[in-house]
Amino acid sequence: GSSDHLPHPQRQASSSQPISSPTPFLWSLPLWRNCVEPRYSQNSAYNLIRICKGDEWKTAFVTPSGHYEHRVMPYGLSNSPSIFQNFMNEIFRDMLNHFVIIYIEDILIYSPNLKEHQGHVTRVLRRLREHHLYLKGEKCEFHKSTIHFLGYMIIPEGVQMDQRKVEADRDWPQPTIVKELQRFLGFANFYRRFIFHFSQLSAPLTSMLKRKPKNLTWTSDALKAFQQLKSSFCSDPTLTHADPNLRFK
Repeated sequence: GSSDHLPHPQRQASSSQPISSPTPFLWSLPLWRNCVEPRYSQNSAYNLIRICKGDEWKTAFVTPSGHYEHRVMPYGLSNSPSIFQNFMNEIFRDMLNHFVIIYIEDILIYSPNLKEHQGHVTRVLRRLREHHLYLKGEKCEFHKSTIHFLGYMIIPEGVQMDQRKVEADRDWPQPTIVKELQRFLGFANFYRRFIFHFSQLSAPLTSMLKRKPKNLTWTSDALKAFQQLKSSFCSDPTLTHADPNLRFK
């Protein structure tokens, strides 16, 4: 087994300036013509980044055996995801949005056919080796026509909701406190693209949260909206990738 140890991440985060990094926007990516997709996950990825010399003190922590400082970037720091995303974007800059998508530690390769796919995979693996980056074997998937990525299911025909996540929603109990309703709406909002007229459908629920109420007051319209949203998640629609070679209406 392995463990990622970082004591007092909030205190250490206050010592660093926030860093932003662009992450992939699934809906703008050219997946419409691709059918072969593997996914790779890297092993102890953050630990491959050397902390700038002189900044090690910012990660200091004390244990019963003594005082220690990280020499490589640990998990838990506020800037760790952004730094690693920038690192990967720079390494794969010439491949991004051509046949590679990267979200922090996860790499998705998409290709229109198996022959091109094999060449794409070879290029990615060589690039990883050149930079001494390693993959976690048990989390890698090869030669898949459907794949789970960023909370969605990507298939040759388009994008679907991840049914592993949606199944839990089917038995979602009626919220009794504000935080429970906020949690449900947050989940629903993530998949709003799949639900026709989502804003109108969820309006009775969002109106319950106006003026920051301490308690929930359920109306017949709100209860109906709650049940309709749950039913919408079970419809399993597919959003088709836009084909730029076809005429738009």
